[in-house]
Amino acid sequence: TTVAILISMVGTIWLTRGLHEDGLADFCDGFGGSTERTRTFEIMRDSNVGVYAVLGLVSVLSLKYSSLIELMSSQGLNDSLWVIFLIFTSAHALSRLAAVSMMMTADYVSDMGPTRAGIMSHRMSKLDVVVAAMGGVLPLVFLALVLGSEELVVVAIVAILRIVLARQIIRRLGGYTGDCMGAIQQITEVSFYLGLLVML
Repeated sequence: TTVAILISMVGTIWLTRGLHEDGLADFCDGFGGSTERTRTFEIMRDSNVGVYAVLGLVSVLSLKYSSLIELMSSQGLNDSLWVIFLIFTSAHALSRLAAVSMMMTADYVSDMGPTRAGIMSHRMSKLDVVVAAMGGVLPLVFLALVLGSEELVVVAIVAILRIVLARQIIRRLGGYTGDCMGAIQQITEVSFYLGLLVML
C-alpha cells in the first residue's frame, strides 16, 4: 500500500513535470519571505529554493501521503481500489478546477510585463469555463454515488479554502500568478484528502 501510494504521487508529479509543486514552492518562498508586493515577486521569480519552499513542499507532500495511507485503511476502503481511485481522481480534478477558477475571477499579474504571462493572462471563455467545470465535477459525481453526503462537506471545505487563499493572494499581489495557481492546486488537493478523512 505504501509503495503504491508513493508511486501514484511520483507518477502525478512526473506527468505534470512538477508544475504545481514548483508553484507551491515559489509561492511559499514569496509569501513567507516578504510582505511587500515587489519583493514577493522577486522572491517568487528567483530560481533558488529557500527554507519556506522546502517546508511547504515537505509539509504538503507528507500530509498528502499520510492522509492517503489513512484513507486506504478507513472503513473498509482498503478492500475497494475503485473507491480509492475515485477519491484520487476527484481530488486532482477538483483542486485543478479550484486553481483554474482564478482565471475566471481575477487578473493575471506580473512584474515582468504582459508577454511573460502567456495563456494565463487571458480570461476564460464561457466554453472554457464549462469544460473546466465538467472536468472538475464529473469524478465527484461518481464518488458521491459511493460515499454519499460526506463528499459535499469536503467540496465545501475546498471551496472555502480556495476563497480564503484567493483573497490573500489578491490582497498581496493584486491578482494571481502561475505559482499561485500551483499553490492553490496543491493545498486544495491535500485539504480534500484531509476533509474526507475527517468525515469518514
